[in-house]
Amino acid sequence: MLQMTIKDILIKARQDRRGIRQELYHIYLIQEEETVFYVGKASNPENRLLAHLGFDWHCDPSSIGRFVIDHAPASGTWLFLQYTVEECIPFVDQYRVMLPESSQVLYRMGGDKNRCDVDFAEEALIKIHRPHFNRAMNPNPCPLPEKYRAKEIMGDENPYAAILTKRFGIKRKAR
Repeated sequence: MLQMTIKDILIKARQDRRGIRQELYHIYLIQEEETVFYVGKASNPENRLLAHLGFDWHCDPSSIGRFVIDHAPASGTWLFLQYTVEECIPFVDQYRVMLPESSQVLYRMGGDKNRCDVDFAEEALIKIHRPHFNRAMNPNPCPLPEKYRAKEIMGDENPYAAILTKRFGIKRKAR
């Protein structure tokens, strides 16, 4: 496992403008203390983090990237954990125990009980941690810690909502 803070990765990226190369690590987590905000997979997790933050000309910040930006500078101390697929085997084994018996039989019949690929490792970590910002494979994401909920609710308010409602009758859909 490779452990760095968000701030460390940004400093590293600034110093090495050619991009960051981490070919062994393909699974990553963004977390603060015990709260895992996001689990992802990438051929280059550190460059993927930069893309989440909007440092990629292809796109704007993602939802996790916007969350990190909105909570800077405190988010600079959050951890960015990177795992090899092999390091994820204990998580995969933990997840497999939660599967129905019929699925477990299939894995046992498959021979190598520790067979693990990057997709299954990502799914296992999402199922175990239930990160708030992962929507795929995560039917019941954990709520954000209380200290982030107030800002999230306030951040959802559109300053133009009242004007749009008054002028055009546009109202926000209820959640």
